[in-house]
Amino acid sequence: MSWYGLNLEVAAAVQLSLYLVLVLLLLWFFKVIEPKVVFHALLDRFKEVDPHIKVGVWSTVAVLMVVFLVSGFEHCSLPDNCSNKVVGLLKAPANEVGDALAGIAGALAFLWIIVTVMMQSKELASQREELRLTRRESKKMAAALEAQAEIFRDEQRQRKEDRLRAFIDEQLKLVVDKMHFYRKSAIVRLRMIGQDVEIVEGFVEKKGANLYRINLFGKEKLEGDADESLQLYSMNVSPILFLLDDLPDDYVEVYTPRNKLRVAEVISELEKIEEVIPELDASQLSRLNRIRFARILKTWRTFYTAPFWMGDNNAPTD
Repeated sequence: MSWYGLNLEVAAAVQLSLYLVLVLLLLWFFKVIEPKVVFHALLDRFKEVDPHIKVGVWSTVAVLMVVFLVSGFEHCSLPDNCSNKVVGLLKAPANEVGDALAGIAGALAFLWIIVTVMMQSKELASQREELRLTRRESKKMAAALEAQAEIFRDEQRQRKEDRLRAFIDEQLKLVVDKMHFYRKSAIVRLRMIGQDVEIVEGFVEKKGANLYRINLFGKEKLEGDADESLQLYSMNVSPILFLLDDLPDDYVEVYTPRNKLRVAEVISELEKIEEVIPELDASQLSRLNRIRFARILKTWRTFYTAPFWMGDNNAPTD
């Protein structure tokens, strides 16, 4: 067997390999070198390398070993002209040497292009995974922000409802108090002949022949809290509204109070509540319905705009 110009028998090649192994063992034994330490250091460093680079390194080593092994055999261009391939390459023209090296380099370049593409594919996959995780985290963050915003809106809505509830409480109490203090400023005496008038004690009273007294805010102070007082009041105020709606043309105005603006003042307090009705929740709207808020406000407005309220007949009251 001829390899790199050496005519070796198989037995001799095996014997040479054994000698080489023996020399290495002796060197290791006398610690001239520490192959185990060097090997483990290189192995640990190699383990940290990207798997695709490992594939490229091992493939490169495999290609070079194949080239080395193949180059060791003789090549015979003529029957009597045989030479080692490496020797033939060194004796060849420069263009042939370049072609040979270009072939080896081209194979290695193609190999590392494949490795590079594989690494880029892995990198792109990692980036896609990161983007997917980022989108998922963004969705979680958006959901958390939306939940916080919903909590904030609920708190804002609750604070607004509490503020409106306190405002309604204050306004209704103020209305009831002013009804009591201004009740004598909301009294009218009318003379109506042949009129069928529903009498309600304390609100629409008959004071003589065809003489009627209208107590818009009631004759006595209403009992209970603001809601109970206005609910009771609304149950007795309907006859006043019916009387004003059917007021005859031949009525005679007997008495109206001097300070008529007090009625307007009380009406304005109710109108403040009317302005916030679109903002009220269902419970507050139900509350206003229970006290018949709309009926009360309509009655007072009708009373305030009635023709007799423009007169100036101020007889004493009893």
